[in-house]
Amino acid sequence: MHNPLLLVIAAALVIGSARGGWMLQQAYATGPAETVVGALTVINPVVAVVFGMTVLGEAANIEFWAALWMAISAAVAISGVMLLSRVDRTAEPAEAASGSGSLADTDLATR
Repeated sequence: MHNPLLLVIAAALVIGSARGGWMLQQAYATGPAETVVGALTVINPVVAVVFGMTVLGEAANIEFWAALWMAISAAVAISGVMLLSRVDRTAEPAEAASGSGSLADTDLATR
């Protein structure tokens, strides 16, 4: 504990974890779970790569084409989650709308 930078990093870790936990709970409170899980599946690796590149200097000698493909892949993944989040989940499935449910569905509906 002789290095003051260690205390700054520890404080940032605690504050970032608390803030991230709060943001995660807000996401679950305001959106469907499928969207939250999809977003986390994309956001976690993107943040980890950016952290590794900026803080740890892991991409100091990265080639242009590798960086380009990483950026394109991240953009495709983020776009996919954004498109999935806009899907209308209130529409009835075709089977339910046509009234051709199974006998078990009819039995449960009459109870």
